[in-house]
Amino acid sequence: MACTSVNLGRNESCKDSVGGIKNIYIGSWNSSIWGDLISAGSAYLELISSNDFSVLDVYKYELKSDANTFEETNEVSNENQTSFWTQTLTVNLKKQTIGTQGEIMKMSKGQVVVVIEDYNGTYRVAGLYRGLDVQANTTTGGGMGDMNGYTLTMTGVSPVPAHFVTGSQVPSDGGGLFDLQDSQVISDN
Repeated sequence: MACTSVNLGRNESCKDSVGGIKNIYIGSWNSSIWGDLISAGSAYLELISSNDFSVLDVYKYELKSDANTFEETNEVSNENQTSFWTQTLTVNLKKQTIGTQGEIMKMSKGQVVVVIEDYNGTYRVAGLYRGLDVQANTTTGGGMGDMNGYTLTMTGVSPVPAHFVTGSQVPSDGGGLFDLQDSQVISDN
């Protein structure tokens, strides 16, 4: 008995994409919100109906560094008949501040969900099924030009790869699934 049915091929893609993460949008993960929203059989985040969810407040973090990465690794075990994805997001936040430190401490004590916006205008959501755990490293280099800031590593496991987010689900000021709280920005103090 076949467990899967492959039914699509793929042509060589055009040279019209770039790497890099432009922004991330971080919100608190809540199992009661996500339980009715996720569709394991689809690559896109699907809504059951607009009445079935509460809006998730997300907060925008601008990123300008080649060191920011998002990786997913599929782990398969024939012995246990399991297949799952480990999601790892690593971002550098430059400049240490009291406000940023407070937010990082909150993140590290729970789980987060993160919408990742790349430089191709594509959005994906990581941590949807079980949240992402946040580990933070604070660093100040020895030289004047060295990094002064935080490196956040967010990891989690999921039965499927990170969903693509489309249309009204993209973080915006007007509501939708991810309600962007861009008026609340951490100060530089």
